[in-house]
Amino acid sequence: MKKDAYYHDEYSIFVTNLIHIKMKKYILPLSFFISVASCSDRTDGLTENKEESKPPFAKLSLKTKQSEANIFDVVNFYLEPTAKDRDVSIYDLRMSYDSIVVKTKGEDKGVVVLNAKENSLKLTQTWSNYYYIPETSTTYLYGYKDNKIVLKDSVNVDIKNTKNFLNTNWKDFNPELINTGYSNITKPYSFSIRKQKTDNTPSMILYNHWDIPNSADNPFYTKQNKDILKNYIIKLYSKPTYTIEANGSLDQIYSNNFSGKLNGEKSLAIWITATSKISLMEYTTFSSNVNYKIYAEPVNK
Repeated sequence: MKKDAYYHDEYSIFVTNLIHIKMKKYILPLSFFISVASCSDRTDGLTENKEESKPPFAKLSLKTKQSEANIFDVVNFYLEPTAKDRDVSIYDLRMSYDSIVVKTKGEDKGVVVLNAKENSLKLTQTWSNYYYIPETSTTYLYGYKDNKIVLKDSVNVDIKNTKNFLNTNWKDFNPELINTGYSNITKPYSFSIRKQKTDNTPSMILYNHWDIPNSADNPFYTKQNKDILKNYIIKLYSKPTYTIEANGSLDQIYSNNFSGKLNGEKSLAIWITATSKISLMEYTTFSSNVNYKIYAEPVNK
């Protein structure tokens, strides 16, 4: 989920439409995947279903609006009835599923997009996700009924890394005076990016945020940010050109390469790529807690 201003720790999925219906036996046409249905005796898009027999299985399909995207680009997913020529009712969905879960290949965490109870049904029909690593990402859809898998579907998205640094080409740099968050629904943490000018030089800062309340002030989580950020840049680009372990203090190397000053910060690793100068930074927060970030500037041509 893309979020402006300061980052909230509690979110995992962007829900554009949520149906919470406490009624039985109402026909839900194909258009219910475009609009939100509200509960009433006679609601637009919902007509009373007089059928008492068990409805046919309501098969759903997982779709995406983007078959490829760059890292940190939004990818939109949605559900729709597989059979385009018949209506699907809320009663059909409750009789067909106890729950529907979305998972990404290689990740254990799943997101519940349908939860059916005796007198209610909650459905997330559209959501967004962001990806951090170039890969062909597979998203799976699983439907469950009576502890059995009754529905399987999947969709692939080709994730690329085509920009100079993360989601930006330096020649197109546009500073933003806020942190912008990018949520990956399958991970327990999310990245945010801040774009600014340092001494008239374009610069970007990458932060890691845990999806856990008060984690920003908890050393147990902030200490993990060091390895998460360092390993991410290594996976995305290469091993560091300089490290504090191999080269000792990096203060002079940093000063020789970066416009930004070390204001009480410590450079722990430096990457020099074809387009960017990147540093893993250790800094102290307002609460006197040690945390970590990635700082980057363009290579001088």
